[in-house]
Amino acid sequence: MSLPFFLVSARKDFRRRLADPLAMMSWLGIPVVIGGLLSLVMGGGGGVTPKAKLLLVDQDDSFVSQALASFASGGGENSMIELVPLEFDEARARIDSGDGSGLLVIPEGFGQAIMEDEPTQLHLLTNPAHRILPRILEEGLEMLVEATFYGQQLLGDQLKLMSKGPADGDNFFANAVIAAQAISINDRIQAVESTLFPPLIDLEVEVVTDKKESSGQNPMTLLFPGMLFMTMLFIAQGMSADLWEEKQSGTLRRIQSTPQSLHSFFLGKTLAATAIAFGVTGLGLAMGVSLFDFPLGGFLPALLWGGFSGGALVPLFLWAQSLGSTQQAGNMMTSMLLFPMMMLGGSLFPMESMPDWMVEVGRWTPNGMALVEFKVLMTGAFDGLSLLRALLCLSGMSCLFFYLSVRRTVRHLSAA
Repeated sequence: MSLPFFLVSARKDFRRRLADPLAMMSWLGIPVVIGGLLSLVMGGGGGVTPKAKLLLVDQDDSFVSQALASFASGGGENSMIELVPLEFDEARARIDSGDGSGLLVIPEGFGQAIMEDEPTQLHLLTNPAHRILPRILEEGLEMLVEATFYGQQLLGDQLKLMSKGPADGDNFFANAVIAAQAISINDRIQAVESTLFPPLIDLEVEVVTDKKESSGQNPMTLLFPGMLFMTMLFIAQGMSADLWEEKQSGTLRRIQSTPQSLHSFFLGKTLAATAIAFGVTGLGLAMGVSLFDFPLGGFLPALLWGGFSGGALVPLFLWAQSLGSTQQAGNMMTSMLLFPMMMLGGSLFPMESMPDWMVEVGRWTPNGMALVEFKVLMTGAFDGLSLLRALLCLSGMSCLFFYLSVRRTVRHLSAA
């Protein structure tokens, strides 16, 4: 049993795309490359803070060295330094094997030297295989050295007194000594208050409720769908360019001399583009689930909608291509259509970051309307009324431009 002509046409166009791997790779590679780059930038699922693993050998074991370790690992989960206390031999073996961004050795007597304002050294050995993370450790230690210097300039006398301890035979400082030191410290801080705590900025806090706020939302749910629909636009433009190859090879003229119609021929092209759109959508969503923790429950609805939307855009570009009197003019017409749609429809910038007037316009572009519903479906949510409205609008738009493109082709492009 022979296939209907529109399926034969779809199979022909799909095979032609498979026979042109460079074009297929350029379409399919867009979400792969962009997704991979964004994964590197965002650190994978949700933007994990990079951490420098610092192997710490504390040979001093004093209050000052423990305070240094606490300062280095401060910030909890958000800290950029992961502190691993070890003995020297084990730490040296691990850094030599590449396990860690740096090895910090706090020598014996370090705390006493700091308290008495005497020379001392910290020994930092960095991993040459790492480029950025060791620099974080170096910058942190440089800040610590600066803070220690100014602290000694400010409270050097008090620190020396505390280092010497109580008078011989006493377990505690005398009350008069404690009071005198407290007053002295207070006087020193008051003297430099304007320098330590300058009133540079008067902060006024105003809570604003933004309708576009996405609190707690994975930023990739804002960026990646737009990039995916950018791919859909490129697919539609690329498939529409086949119109001129069909004209130059005489296919359009020959079809009109057969019982078959251009409607079936164009339907085949649309179905072939829809199949490719399904493949690109599935690839993009699979990357989103694995790399960016997109909800798995939204995979199938978003896949169906993405494939349908990609196919629905093709007749619009076929019509734009048919408006040109030459292939160059046709490609220019589709480019003039492509870039405004990318800008307004949320492919270049997320709609959440666009001005309100631009969002209102973008929601009524075909790709913008499809993108809004795609984001909702991708998160596993469902708004039946909004989805139905978008489905009817995209279907009506697709049918209208399908009719116009066929009519224009019959009158102008299929002539010998």
